[in-house]
Amino acid sequence: MKKIVLMMLVVTAGYLNFCNAQLLKNCGLKIGVTSADQKYDLKLAPGLETKRRVGFNVGAFAEWFDVPLFSLVTQVEYTQRGMGQDFIVTGPSGPNPIGVKTLYSRLDYVSVPILGKLRFPSGPVSPYIVAGPRADFLVGYKSDEGAFNSVYDKFKKTSFGGSAGIGIQIESLLPIAVLAEARYNFDFADSYETDLLKVRNSAFDFWLGVAF
Repeated sequence: MKKIVLMMLVVTAGYLNFCNAQLLKNCGLKIGVTSADQKYDLKLAPGLETKRRVGFNVGAFAEWFDVPLFSLVTQVEYTQRGMGQDFIVTGPSGPNPIGVKTLYSRLDYVSVPILGKLRFPSGPVSPYIVAGPRADFLVGYKSDEGAFNSVYDKFKKTSFGGSAGIGIQIESLLPIAVLAEARYNFDFADSYETDLLKVRNSAFDFWLGVAF
């Protein structure tokens, strides 16, 4: 975790150093929460249900091409993925169930989305939509009681997907612009795949940020 934070600080410093570049419209920082899930396609148990896991995100972004309506956003972010799954608990005296326990997993990614941004300015307020490809780099994982580690040991270290979302940017409240954004992230391919099991990430992100 300390290595991830250090990496994000280095990347953030680099982004901020670019703020005076000629092609750059602005740059900034974001924090957010994520509601993550994983699709488990298990042939021996079709329709296996999972629960969403709430985590947090932090990122730095640069917005390019100061032209009307359209720009390009490059972002580097630390984001959490994972899910929860219910397990039946049995008693010491036999196989009869005595309760249900939910075990959660967490996967740590450094994610790099490249998003086209279409703005709809209305005075100081600019609603916008974003969409584009994304690359995710797995940097760590853990699960309650190690329940899912045997799967995550063989997860792809790099995966590719897409992101799409909506947001609003307000220019006049502060000397800096403030933005809020909701985004859906999906993967193009499974992160784990065998004849018996396939696993794929997805997540909803909710971001707050500032632009300089």
